Amino acid sequence: HRQLPVGTAASCHWAAHDPNNTKDSVVRSLLGPDVDSPDLIQSRAFTETSCIPDQADFLSKLHLFSTEQAKQCLSNITLAITGDSYMMQLFIELAEILLGIATNDPITEGKYRRNVTTAIANKLVEARKKDKDFPYVNWICRMECFGRDPPFYEVCSDCVNEFKARQHPYSEMATAVSAMVHIFHYQEKNVTKTLDDLNKMFQRTEKLVYASMPSYRMSKVPIKYKSATIGREQVYWDHLKQLDTLGVRYLDFFQLTSTCIADNCTYDGGHRSRYVNRWKAQLLLNTLCEFSY
Repeated sequence: HRQLPVGTAASCHWAAHDPNNTKDSVVRSLLGPDVDSPDLIQSRAFTETSCIPDQADFLSKLHLFSTEQAKQCLSNITLAITGDSYMMQLFIELAEILLGIATNDPITEGKYRRNVTTAIANKLVEARKKDKDFPYVNWICRMECFGRDPPFYEVCSDCVNEFKARQHPYSEMATAVSAMVHIFHYQEKNVTKTLDDLNKMFQRTEKLVYASMPSYRMSKVPIKYKSATIGREQVYWDHLKQLDTLGVRYLDFFQLTSTCIADNCTYDGGHRSRYVNRWKAQLLLNTLCEFSY
């Protein structure tokens, strides 16, 4: 795994580009050898908008994965994704990249989100039955790692480690996790206790990729959730100060969501539209794999 930039070094801006414009420097940088033949996933990322890094060094580290490249990236990895509803939507869009589809129907409530997760997980199982080399990507520990059952670090890590102990097609494993929102709630908005809970999880589980919380558009957060949402961003900023000592790969989703200001970016101020989550999935792929030209 590799560490992508975090904090202000991960700042980016949302912009659309013509995937057929081979003279566009951003298109050329993100596609590399695919510049003349982007697939559906790559083309949609450009036309729907993607969060283009503000710093040239970050942009140079990224590759926009096609379906076939994403499958190759994960071909020898047992990948488990778990955590809160934000991670559920990340799992959905990573699965769609692997399946070569790009759905845009909005996911605006929990029951539908769970149903979509179950349906897309079943599609991954079916794909693997037809092709033994299809990536082994799993949604695991839904209740244990959702973050509502204290102590999170114990309940979630035990479930993840139990999954890892089972027989899997590939011994190389990675787990992507996030659940800060609910931990922050049961820790009564205590930032120190929230980070302590998360960091103990890191100590108990190897090869973790931790996804940060999103930035919140408070004007869209429903009234009944506004009070609970206030103060969450401090967890993000304080966590950045500790990263060098944690030994965990960190996906900074706060920066990319903070600049997504289009009206269709989020319906409730926190959960993002599917094209935003597809970009998050691209960052996860770039963390797990380095694409060489």
